[in-house]
Amino acid sequence: MAKKEPSVNKDANFNETQFNALKLTGAQAKAESDKAMANSNKLEEARKNTRSPKPEPSPKFKLGDTVIYSLSKEDSMDVNGRRAAPISGTREQIPFGKWHPGAVAHQGTQTQPGDCLPAIVVAINNGTFYDLQVFLDGNDTLWVEGSTPTTSPTEGAFSTKK
Repeated sequence: MAKKEPSVNKDANFNETQFNALKLTGAQAKAESDKAMANSNKLEEARKNTRSPKPEPSPKFKLGDTVIYSLSKEDSMDVNGRRAAPISGTREQIPFGKWHPGAVAHQGTQTQPGDCLPAIVVAINNGTFYDLQVFLDGNDTLWVEGSTPTTSPTEGAFSTKK
């Protein structure tokens, strides 16, 4: 007995491949489906191999951890702006008797953006943002709020690496 062609009208909505697919037997259809699935899996594997690697997860820090903080431009300007002029001496600039009890002049070496300095984690906000006390080369410190960890020194952020 001759095989009967499916009664499908070939119209503008079907391309030749789609029309021919309707003629397949069950075994042929399964073989074509398996072939298409294998090609799809190969494409997915190729996409996975070309994707950039996931960023390294930020390490979790706890209170008291010592880290390396890299000064931002704003940090450096803040520190240098509040420090006394290193040459003339602050006590001589303020007339005798005008210092209030406990007054301290901030003195130390000038800072630059990108300077890497030790800092201690003093507060943790939402497990993501960290407040730090940054140790400067002088008699003062810098309090940094809401800093974020990075895997390498970046201005205005901190890491465990220098």
